[in-house]
Amino acid sequence: MAAPSGAVACSRSVMALLPRARPLLALAAVAALLAACSSSGLETPNDALNNDGVPDSPFGYVLEDPPPGYELCGVSVPSALSVSADTAAALFVYGDDDADDPYTQPLYAVLSLPAGPLADLDLGEVTEVQVGDDTALLGGLDGLVVSILPAEQGQTLTWRIDDERIVQLVVRGSTDVDLVSLAESVEIDGGVAQLAVGSLPSGYVELGDVYQLEGQPQFLFALDYRPSESAADQDQMTLLGASGGFASMEAFRFRAVTSERVEINGQPGVAANIGTADQPRQLVSWMADDDLILRVFSLEQSPEAVLAAANSAARVDGDEWDTLKDEFDLQNCLS
Repeated sequence: MAAPSGAVACSRSVMALLPRARPLLALAAVAALLAACSSSGLETPNDALNNDGVPDSPFGYVLEDPPPGYELCGVSVPSALSVSADTAAALFVYGDDDADDPYTQPLYAVLSLPAGPLADLDLGEVTEVQVGDDTALLGGLDGLVVSILPAEQGQTLTWRIDDERIVQLVVRGSTDVDLVSLAESVEIDGGVAQLAVGSLPSGYVELGDVYQLEGQPQFLFALDYRPSESAADQDQMTLLGASGGFASMEAFRFRAVTSERVEINGQPGVAANIGTADQPRQLVSWMADDDLILRVFSLEQSPEAVLAAANSAARVDGDEWDTLKDEFDLQNCLS
Protein backbone atom coordinates (compact mmCIF):
# COMPACT_ATOMS: atom_id res chain seq x y z
CA MET A 1 0.00 0.00 0.00
CA ALA A 2 1.51 3.30 -1.06
CA ALA A 3 2.09 6.04 1.49
CA PRO A 4 -0.58 8.77 1.32
CA SER A 5 1.58 11.42 -0.27
CA GLY A 6 1.66 13.58 -3.37
CA ALA A 7 3.92 13.13 -6.36
CA VAL A 8 7.63 12.77 -5.66
CA ALA A 9 9.94 15.10 -7.59
CA CYS A 10 13.45 14.00 -8.54
CA SER A 11 15.88 16.74 -7.57
CA ARG A 12 18.88 16.33 -5.26
CA SER A 13 18.59 18.67 -2.31
CA VAL A 14 19.10 18.43 1.42
CA MET A 15 18.22 21.19 3.79
CA ALA A 16 20.13 22.36 6.81
CA LEU A 17 17.00 23.15 8.76
CA LEU A 18 18.38 25.86 10.99
CA PRO A 19 20.52 28.97 10.48
CA ARG A 20 24.22 28.59 11.19
CA ALA A 21 24.02 31.34 13.80
CA ARG A 22 22.18 28.92 16.10
CA PRO A 23 24.66 26.06 16.54
CA LEU A 24 23.02 24.06 19.33
CA LEU A 25 19.62 23.85 17.68
CA ALA A 26 21.16 23.30 14.26
CA LEU A 27 23.19 20.39 15.59
CA ALA A 28 20.10 18.70 16.97
CA ALA A 29 18.13 19.12 13.74
CA VAL A 30 20.90 17.84 11.52
CA ALA A 31 21.47 14.89 13.85
CA ALA A 32 17.80 14.02 13.68
CA LEU A 33 17.52 14.01 9.91
CA LEU A 34 21.02 13.09 8.72
CA ALA A 35 22.27 10.82 11.47
CA ALA A 36 24.30 8.55 9.25
CA CYS A 37 25.97 11.14 7.03
CA SER A 38 28.24 12.66 9.65
CA SER A 39 29.96 9.37 10.35
CA SER A 40 30.32 8.47 6.68
CA GLY A 41 32.03 11.53 5.24
CA LEU A 42 29.03 12.31 2.99
CA GLU A 43 28.20 15.93 3.65
CA THR A 44 24.80 17.56 3.32
CA PRO A 45 24.65 18.94 -0.25
CA ASN A 46 22.63 22.02 0.72
CA ASP A 47 22.83 24.96 3.06
CA ALA A 48 19.97 27.07 4.38
CA LEU A 49 20.29 30.64 3.18
CA ASN A 50 18.92 33.77 4.85
CA ASN A 51 17.14 35.96 2.32
CA ASP A 52 14.53 38.70 2.44
CA GLY A 53 10.84 38.14 1.99
CA VAL A 54 9.96 35.00 3.99
CA PRO A 55 7.72 35.86 6.97
CA ASP A 56 7.63 34.18 10.36
CA SER A 57 4.99 31.54 10.90
CA PRO A 58 1.82 33.11 12.41
CA PHE A 59 1.44 30.08 14.71
CA GLY A 60 3.47 27.44 16.46
CA TYR A 61 3.16 24.37 18.66
CA VAL A 62 4.29 23.81 22.24
CA LEU A 63 4.76 20.68 24.36
CA GLU A 64 2.18 20.91 27.11
CA ASP A 65 3.69 17.93 28.92
CA PRO A 66 7.47 17.69 28.42
CA PRO A 67 9.47 15.21 30.55
CA PRO A 68 9.55 15.99 34.29
CA GLY A 69 11.95 18.82 35.06
CA TYR A 70 12.14 20.05 31.47
CA GLU A 71 11.08 23.60 30.68
CA LEU A 72 10.90 25.76 27.59
CA CYS A 73 14.16 27.64 27.12
CA GLY A 74 14.18 28.80 23.50
CA VAL A 75 11.92 29.59 20.55
CA SER A 76 13.40 29.91 17.08
CA VAL A 77 11.67 31.16 13.95
CA PRO A 78 13.34 32.08 10.66
CA SER A 79 13.02 35.71 9.67
CA ALA A 80 13.75 34.37 6.20
CA LEU A 81 14.77 31.02 4.79
CA SER A 82 15.20 29.56 1.34
CA VAL A 83 16.89 26.50 -0.04
CA SER A 84 19.40 26.40 -2.89
CA ALA A 85 19.51 23.36 -5.15
CA ASP A 86 22.65 21.26 -5.32
CA THR A 87 22.89 18.08 -7.37
CA ALA A 88 26.18 16.93 -5.85
CA ALA A 89 24.62 13.77 -4.44
CA ALA A 90 21.47 11.73 -4.92
CA LEU A 91 20.01 8.82 -2.96
CA PHE A 92 16.99 7.05 -4.47
CA VAL A 93 15.14 4.50 -2.33
CA TYR A 94 12.86 1.71 -3.59
CA GLY A 95 10.33 -0.25 -1.54
CA ASP A 96 7.45 -2.71 -1.76
CA ASP A 97 4.38 -0.73 -2.78
CA ASP A 98 2.14 -3.68 -1.86
CA ALA A 99 3.25 -3.69 1.79
CA ASP A 100 1.28 -1.86 4.46
CA ASP A 101 4.58 -0.21 5.42
CA PRO A 102 7.36 -0.45 2.79
CA TYR A 103 9.98 0.53 5.35
CA THR A 104 9.43 -2.74 7.26
CA GLN A 105 10.39 -4.75 4.16
CA PRO A 106 13.76 -5.03 2.39
CA LEU A 107 14.74 -1.71 0.83
CA TYR A 108 16.89 -1.03 -2.22
CA ALA A 109 18.77 2.19 -2.82
CA VAL A 110 21.27 3.70 -5.22
CA LEU A 111 23.56 6.53 -4.20
CA SER A 112 25.63 8.68 -6.56
CA LEU A 113 28.12 11.30 -5.45
CA PRO A 114 31.27 13.10 -6.65
CA ALA A 115 34.12 10.69 -7.22
CA GLY A 116 37.29 10.28 -5.27
CA PRO A 117 39.64 7.31 -4.96
CA LEU A 118 37.74 4.24 -3.81
CA ALA A 119 40.64 3.47 -1.50
CA ASP A 120 39.85 6.63 0.45
CA LEU A 121 36.32 5.47 1.33
CA ASP A 122 35.88 3.89 4.77
CA LEU A 123 33.73 0.92 3.77
CA GLY A 124 34.85 -1.64 6.33
CA GLU A 125 35.59 -5.17 5.13
CA VAL A 126 35.05 -5.49 1.38
CA THR A 127 35.74 -7.92 -1.44
CA GLU A 128 36.83 -6.82 -4.91
CA VAL A 129 34.47 -7.93 -7.69
CA GLN A 130 33.96 -6.91 -11.31
CA VAL A 131 31.05 -4.82 -12.59
CA GLY A 132 31.58 -4.88 -16.34
CA ASP A 133 35.07 -3.53 -16.85
CA ASP A 134 35.12 -1.77 -13.49
CA THR A 135 36.44 -2.94 -10.14
CA ALA A 136 33.79 -2.73 -7.41
CA LEU A 137 33.85 -3.23 -3.65
CA LEU A 138 31.27 -5.63 -2.17
CA GLY A 139 30.63 -5.47 1.57
CA GLY A 140 28.21 -5.01 4.44
CA LEU A 141 26.45 -1.84 5.52
CA ASP A 142 29.60 0.13 6.33
CA GLY A 143 30.41 3.63 5.18
CA LEU A 144 28.52 6.39 3.41
CA VAL A 145 24.88 6.91 4.39
CA VAL A 146 24.07 3.61 6.10
CA SER A 147 27.07 3.18 8.37
CA ILE A 148 24.95 3.22 11.54
CA LEU A 149 23.35 -0.13 10.65
CA PRO A 150 24.81 -3.55 11.52
CA ALA A 151 26.56 -5.19 8.57
CA GLU A 152 24.37 -8.30 8.84
CA GLN A 153 21.29 -6.21 7.98
CA GLY A 154 22.26 -5.77 4.34
CA GLN A 155 25.01 -5.24 1.81
CA THR A 156 26.54 -2.65 -0.48
CA LEU A 157 28.36 -2.54 -3.79
CA THR A 158 30.49 0.53 -4.56
CA TRP A 159 32.25 1.49 -7.79
CA ARG A 160 33.24 4.42 -9.98
CA ILE A 161 31.15 4.94 -13.09
CA ASP A 162 33.53 7.50 -14.59
CA ASP A 163 36.18 10.02 -13.56
CA GLU A 164 33.57 12.18 -11.81
CA ARG A 165 31.05 9.92 -10.06
CA ILE A 166 30.90 7.07 -7.56
CA VAL A 167 27.82 4.84 -7.30
CA GLN A 168 26.82 2.67 -4.35
CA LEU A 169 24.04 0.07 -4.48
CA VAL A 170 22.46 -0.71 -1.13
CA VAL A 171 20.11 -3.46 -0.02
CA ARG A 172 18.81 -3.06 3.50
CA GLY A 173 17.08 -6.00 5.16
CA SER A 174 18.47 -8.78 2.94
CA THR A 175 21.84 -10.39 2.31
CA ASP A 176 20.65 -12.71 -0.47
CA VAL A 177 20.52 -10.20 -3.35
CA ASP A 178 23.02 -10.53 -6.21
CA LEU A 179 24.19 -6.91 -6.27
CA VAL A 180 26.71 -7.53 -9.06
CA SER A 181 23.92 -8.59 -11.41
CA LEU A 182 21.67 -5.80 -10.18
CA ALA A 183 24.40 -3.27 -10.96
CA GLU A 184 23.86 -3.96 -14.66
CA SER A 185 20.44 -2.30 -14.39
CA VAL A 186 21.77 0.97 -12.97
CA GLU A 187 20.86 3.84 -15.29
CA ILE A 188 22.98 6.99 -15.41
CA ASP A 189 21.43 10.27 -16.52
CA GLY A 190 23.33 13.50 -16.07
CA GLY A 191 25.66 11.84 -13.58
CA VAL A 192 22.74 10.69 -11.40
CA ALA A 193 22.24 6.95 -10.87
CA GLN A 194 18.87 5.25 -10.62
CA LEU A 195 17.65 1.66 -10.77
CA ALA A 196 15.38 0.38 -13.50
CA VAL A 197 12.23 -0.56 -11.57
CA GLY A 198 11.82 -3.65 -13.77
CA SER A 199 15.02 -5.04 -12.29
CA LEU A 200 13.55 -5.06 -8.76
CA PRO A 201 11.15 -7.58 -7.18
CA SER A 202 7.48 -7.40 -8.18
CA GLY A 203 5.63 -4.55 -6.49
CA TYR A 204 8.72 -2.44 -5.82
CA VAL A 205 8.51 1.24 -6.75
CA GLU A 206 10.62 4.33 -6.23
CA LEU A 207 9.75 5.77 -2.83
CA GLY A 208 11.63 8.91 -3.68
CA ASP A 209 14.92 10.73 -3.73
CA VAL A 210 15.62 10.84 0.01
CA TYR A 211 17.67 14.01 -0.26
CA GLN A 212 14.89 15.80 -2.11
CA LEU A 213 12.27 14.55 0.34
CA GLU A 214 14.27 15.64 3.36
CA GLY A 215 15.09 18.92 1.68
CA GLN A 216 11.52 19.76 0.73
CA PRO A 217 10.19 20.81 4.14
CA GLN A 218 10.62 24.48 4.99
CA PHE A 219 11.64 25.26 8.56
CA LEU A 220 8.80 27.15 10.29
CA PHE A 221 9.62 27.14 14.00
CA ALA A 222 11.45 25.21 16.71
CA LEU A 223 11.08 25.13 20.49
CA ASP A 224 13.74 23.79 22.83
CA TYR A 225 13.23 22.28 26.27
CA ARG A 226 15.99 21.52 28.76
CA PRO A 227 16.10 20.30 32.34
CA SER A 228 15.79 23.41 34.50
CA GLU A 229 19.11 22.78 36.25
CA SER A 230 20.95 21.17 33.35
CA ALA A 231 24.51 21.89 32.38
CA ALA A 232 25.27 23.01 28.85
CA ASP A 233 26.22 19.50 27.74
CA GLN A 234 23.07 17.75 28.98
CA ASP A 235 19.94 16.79 27.14
CA GLN A 236 17.81 19.04 25.01
CA MET A 237 14.39 18.10 23.64
CA THR A 238 13.36 19.94 20.48
CA LEU A 239 9.95 20.36 18.84
CA LEU A 240 10.44 21.29 15.20
CA GLY A 241 7.78 22.43 12.72
CA ALA A 242 8.24 22.25 8.95
CA SER A 243 6.08 22.22 5.84
CA GLY A 244 5.92 19.05 3.76
CA GLY A 245 3.91 15.94 2.96
CA PHE A 246 3.73 12.35 4.21
CA ALA A 247 6.67 11.09 2.13
CA SER A 248 8.87 13.89 3.44
CA MET A 249 7.76 13.16 7.00
CA GLU A 250 9.13 9.62 6.96
CA ALA A 251 11.92 9.74 4.35
CA PHE A 252 14.64 9.64 7.02
CA ARG A 253 13.59 6.10 7.95
CA PHE A 254 15.93 4.60 5.37
CA ARG A 255 18.83 5.55 7.62
CA ALA A 256 17.13 4.98 10.98
CA VAL A 257 18.29 2.00 13.05
CA THR A 258 14.68 1.07 13.88
CA SER A 259 11.38 2.75 13.07
CA GLU A 260 7.66 2.12 13.06
CA ARG A 261 4.55 3.96 12.04
CA VAL A 262 2.50 5.35 14.92
CA GLU A 263 -0.39 7.73 15.53
CA ILE A 264 0.12 11.05 17.31
CA ASN A 265 -3.12 12.68 18.41
CA GLY A 266 -4.87 10.60 15.77
CA GLN A 267 -2.52 11.69 12.97
CA PRO A 268 -0.07 9.44 11.06
CA GLY A 269 3.52 9.48 12.19
CA VAL A 270 6.75 7.57 12.77
CA ALA A 271 8.74 6.72 15.90
CA ALA A 272 12.42 5.97 15.24
CA ASN A 273 15.91 5.58 16.64
CA ILE A 274 18.12 7.89 14.57
CA GLY A 275 21.25 7.23 16.64
CA THR A 276 22.94 3.85 16.86
CA ALA A 277 22.08 0.58 18.56
CA ASP A 278 24.54 1.42 21.34
CA GLN A 279 23.68 5.12 21.55
CA PRO A 280 19.99 5.53 20.66
CA ARG A 281 18.58 8.93 19.79
CA GLN A 282 14.78 9.04 19.73
CA LEU A 283 12.69 10.90 17.17
CA VAL A 284 8.94 11.12 16.58
CA SER A 285 7.76 12.69 13.32
CA TRP A 286 4.11 13.17 12.32
CA MET A 287 1.65 15.07 10.16
CA ALA A 288 0.07 17.52 12.60
CA ASP A 289 -2.05 19.09 9.86
CA ASP A 290 -2.19 19.32 6.08
CA ASP A 291 1.37 20.02 4.86
CA LEU A 292 2.64 20.51 8.45
CA ILE A 293 5.27 18.12 9.81
CA LEU A 294 6.11 18.16 13.52
CA ARG A 295 9.16 16.40 14.94
CA VAL A 296 10.18 15.85 18.55
CA PHE A 297 13.64 14.50 19.26
CA SER A 298 15.91 13.99 22.24
CA LEU A 299 19.45 12.85 22.92
CA GLU A 300 18.65 11.16 26.23
CA GLN A 301 14.94 10.46 26.72
CA SER A 302 13.36 7.03 26.23
CA PRO A 303 11.10 6.23 23.26
CA GLU A 304 8.09 6.25 25.60
CA ALA A 305 8.99 9.71 26.96
CA VAL A 306 9.48 11.21 23.51
CA LEU A 307 6.21 9.67 22.30
CA ALA A 308 4.36 11.04 25.33
CA ALA A 309 5.82 14.51 24.78
CA ALA A 310 4.78 14.40 21.12
CA ASN A 311 1.22 13.53 22.10
CA SER A 312 1.11 16.64 24.27
CA ALA A 313 1.87 19.01 21.36
CA ALA A 314 -0.71 21.78 21.13
CA ARG A 315 -1.12 24.63 18.66
CA VAL A 316 -0.50 28.22 19.78
CA ASP A 317 -1.85 31.12 17.71
CA GLY A 318 -1.98 34.88 17.58
CA ASP A 319 -0.93 36.98 20.57
CA GLU A 320 0.04 33.94 22.63
CA TRP A 321 2.51 32.82 19.94
CA ASP A 322 3.89 36.35 19.55
CA THR A 323 4.41 36.54 23.31
CA LEU A 324 6.37 33.28 23.31
CA LYS A 325 8.60 34.51 20.50
CA ASP A 326 9.26 37.76 22.38
CA GLU A 327 9.96 36.02 25.69
CA PHE A 328 12.24 33.22 24.52
CA ASP A 329 15.10 32.93 22.07
CA LEU A 330 17.74 30.31 21.61
CA GLN A 331 20.22 32.17 23.77
CA ASN A 332 18.06 31.28 26.77
CA CYS A 333 19.17 27.67 26.22
CA LEU A 334 22.84 28.58 26.05
CA SER A 335 23.07 30.64 29.24
